[in-house]
Amino acid sequence: MNIQVIKQFNFVILLAGFIIIPPLFFIIYRLIAYQAMPIDAYWQYILYYLGNNPTYHPYAPFVYRPIYPLIGTLVYQILPLISFSEPTSFSPEQLKAIESLALINAISIYLIAVVSIWILQERKQTNKPYALTSGILVASLMFYTAFFGIDPFAFLFTIILMKFDNTRSIFIPSILFSIIISEKICFVFFVYFLLKYFATHKIDWISLIVTLLTMILYVFLRKWGPYGGHEEQINISSFKDSFTNSLTYLMTIRGLYINVLPLVILLFFYLFSKKEIPGLWIFPVILFLIGLTMNMAFNIGRLVLHALPFFIPSIYQTVERLSTRQIIHG
Repeated sequence: MNIQVIKQFNFVILLAGFIIIPPLFFIIYRLIAYQAMPIDAYWQYILYYLGNNPTYHPYAPFVYRPIYPLIGTLVYQILPLISFSEPTSFSPEQLKAIESLALINAISIYLIAVVSIWILQERKQTNKPYALTSGILVASLMFYTAFFGIDPFAFLFTIILMKFDNTRSIFIPSILFSIIISEKICFVFFVYFLLKYFATHKIDWISLIVTLLTMILYVFLRKWGPYGGHEEQINISSFKDSFTNSLTYLMTIRGLYINVLPLVILLFFYLFSKKEIPGLWIFPVILFLIGLTMNMAFNIGRLVLHALPFFIPSIYQTVERLSTRQIIHG
């Protein structure tokens, strides 16, 4: 491939970062600062780790995801406080913590697009306009998640880990490390490995076992660890009632948009893909059913999209197929 073309393409991607990250940062920062959306208050942990929040009592599952706010503490030390013309209910220290996480999220969303393009190039899906479009689509789907919370950072780690799922020396320590980023990472990889095995009858059993052990370790922490919280999510006896309650959230326009539409989007991409893993469509369906049983209210679609990293090739193939049809029939 022409080196000059590669340099120009990389320059376009870098330029896009300088253009996209600042407004994305301010959007997320304002949304949290003015409490426009319900959020998980990870900014509390930044101040807690810095010793500025001594009365705060950490609780599960957030306390078991320390890496995201710990990185936030580093950004907190560097980033100057950007205040607003209109007052908010937060103190300057709280705003600075919120600001730090907003920057991490904005950079993570941009890097999700970049790493997606990188993965497609590694898999020989190298049509640059299609790869660029696919990366943008993957990053855009972050807006169906808690893009103002931990999700962009966790998704970025998942996508990077997916790149190395066949490199045991990188994958095994990374999947163990993932438990302190987001416990969902090991759970989605476990489901993915099982689906891949049933479809191809090929699997790295050591990676699967380590992933299972990571899941068991997390369950142990939730059941017998020093921090409690949201016990209904790990209490099997409550799953039946949670399933019934969750169905009521689907019977509204908001429920259809937030919970069902992400599932439909992933199934759409699977429909137009080459179906290299024939049962991949089951992946988001399984996550959807798990969300129903865990009383996740309007967070079911967010859980479903944890299958998104594994659909990156399908997104590329859909873009390629629909674009080719348009050229032929246009």
